[in-house]
Amino acid sequence: MGSRRRSAYAWGMTVLVVDDDPRILSLAGQMLRLGGYTVLETNVPAEAVRLFERQAGQIDIVLSDVQMPGLTGPELAGQLHRSDPQLPVVFMSGVETPGVLHKPFRMADLWSTISDALHSPSAA
Repeated sequence: MGSRRRSAYAWGMTVLVVDDDPRILSLAGQMLRLGGYTVLETNVPAEAVRLFERQAGQIDIVLSDVQMPGLTGPELAGQLHRSDPQLPVVFMSGVETPGVLHKPFRMADLWSTISDALHSPSAA
């Protein structure tokens, strides 16, 4: 989508954050806003799909919990990738898993992970 062709710096980039834990959702949103990102938040994966559809082309990256009721993070990513196969998705989890942002995370780790995902060749 055209939105990721903008500069991959934080200012002006939009992150959709999805987590069923309202504390993590709020904290991640606050951290990302401090980094200059525009943030959309939801604790309901099905709502994330609706937000993504309403914001057509304006969401640059998704930060999603792995385990959520109703729809897991990977299932959510699969649905979003039907509309935008190049959409970067970063997963977070309370369980240490390679390639997944481990909760709780530091702000610098969150910013670095998001920036890396935006700069990866598949996000171009």
